[in-house]
Order: sequence, then C-alpha cells, then structure tokens
Amino acid sequence: ATLKLDGGAISETGVTTYSMTPSGAITLTAGAASTWSTSSGALTINGASGININGNSSEIDITTTGALDINSGATTLDSSTLSIDSTDTTNFTMTSNDSGNKTMTISASNSGSGEGRISISSDSQVDITDGTATLKLDGGQTSISGTLDVTGDTSVSTLDSTGATSLATAGGLSLIHISE
Repeated sequence: ATLKLDGGAISETGVTTYSMTPSGAITLTAGAASTWSTSSGALTINGASGININGNSSEIDITTTGALDINSGATTLDSSTLSIDSTDTTNFTMTSNDSGNKTMTISASNSGSGEGRISISSDSQVDITDGTATLKLDGGQTSISGTLDVTGDTSVSTLDSTGATSLATAGGLSLIHISE
C-alpha cells in the first residue's frame, strides 16, 4: 500500500491511538522547526542499534526542571570547551569494585607554546584526603601562598621562606645542615 500526500497542511483530530509498523525505514523531514511531544506520559525513543542526534552547527538543548539521569556502560564527552556548573553540593566520584588499582585522572595539556594548567579554587577551604594519609606532589616546584599548618610527623628537605618562619613542635626539633 502507498500513502501519498501532496501540498497543503494535514490536520487530524479524534484519533485515540495510532500504530504504524513498516517493514522499511521511516523518514520525516520538515521545512521548519518542528515539535514531537506528548500531552501526558513519557516520549520513548528506542533505537535497536543506537540513537543519533545531529545538531549540525547548531545547539542541541536538553532542558528539564527535573533530574537528568544518564546511564551507560561507558561515556565519552569530546568538545572544544566544557563547563559543568551546579548550584548545590556536588561530587565527581569514581566507585570501583576490582582487585586491581583504578585511577581517576584529571589532566591538562597544551600542545601549543603555552602551559596546560589545572586550577582548583574555593572561597573557603580545599580538602584533599586519601585512605593512606599520603599526599604526593610530584613534578616540580610546589608553592604555597599563605599559612601552611602540618599535623603529624613531618620531614622537610628544603624550607625556603621569604617571610617570618615559625616552627612549633611538641616532640623536639632537629636541624641538620648538609653542605655540598
């Protein structure tokens, strides 16, 4: 059977359900902005081999006042820039259950002449905690502006301060000078 509609507008009211199951592909192409919506209930799009959304060079906008829940086996986001903004307590968490080590990597690189930098800022405090109580800063010079309070046994190989330096200890202080 063939259904062919030419010219004009098609309008229909009163249909309670509609089902179409062709043996081939369906193509819907409009010449202007279009809407596919439900007046109640969810709209389900189910692609047996996936779903492709192509915004060409225009924005793809997903808007909801409810939650956005994305569930997948793996997720890859590739973009020229990325901004994730939240107005409430937020987490970025890796939860693994494996006998091998798992690593969350946050990396910045710049293949141009500039540096790839990571900036972490807070209007109050930044907490860095791990299960072994070991913080490793590796790869060059570490600069701290402001006050550094260290609790626990401490070993410092080089202490270079341009301002007043105070060392307070309850367990004694050993100063060792090694000249080369």
